[in-house]
Amino acid sequence: MMGLCFTKLFISMSALICIVVPAVIAAIMVKKYKASWKAFLVGAIVFTVSQPLLRIPLLKQLENSTDFILFTYSMPVLYFIVLGFSAGVFEETGRYLGLRFFLKDKLSWENGVVFGLGHGGAEAILIVGVNYLQLLFGLMTGQSVDQVANIPSYLFLAGGLERILVVTAHVGMTMLVLYAVKYEKKIYFLYALLFHTLIDITIPIMRQAGVHLNVWGSEGCIAVFALFAYLITVKFKAVLERS
Repeated sequence: MMGLCFTKLFISMSALICIVVPAVIAAIMVKKYKASWKAFLVGAIVFTVSQPLLRIPLLKQLENSTDFILFTYSMPVLYFIVLGFSAGVFEETGRYLGLRFFLKDKLSWENGVVFGLGHGGAEAILIVGVNYLQLLFGLMTGQSVDQVANIPSYLFLAGGLERILVVTAHVGMTMLVLYAVKYEKKIYFLYALLFHTLIDITIPIMRQAGVHLNVWGSEGCIAVFALFAYLITVKFKAVLERS
């Protein structure tokens, strides 16, 4: 019974993190730095279009192909690279187009942060937040107890903590793409694409190589990327404010 209580608590906390925290930080940015809510909205739309509406349906179509299925089993490392690279292509291209055509007069550091919060926040809601709310509702009505009975409660908290790290990474990648758009230095778009690909492929390839991290080891790996993204964000504040 106590374990179930912690499970409900951690699911609630993670759902709150995914649904509320990015918007709250964006609101602080809007109030303190005069950022635009439009940047948050465009960021959220970019993720929604690039992943749920474009990339994921395309991957599902490929999964119906015998050749693609054989490819996933015969060359798993290359498959992980293709998956990670495709995620980067769709999301970073969407980020580039969103900034260039919808925020071309708002290419400031603060709007880059808010854009990244919108992008990462939309991902957090669609990937974790909605599912956790459904699971919590099922627990409250007694329908999902068996579903979580053998899952350690702390794993549900890890889901929310991971989203914090990933949103931080999205803000850092947005800085790279914003710089590419504002100063027409497309090499920074490629940096963002490489960064995105590395985040997505590192843990799967480590597992394929026989390095099996536990949940906290995986979170630590993601935290390294998030820290690097945070340093990028801090660095680009000074760079963008000088110009």
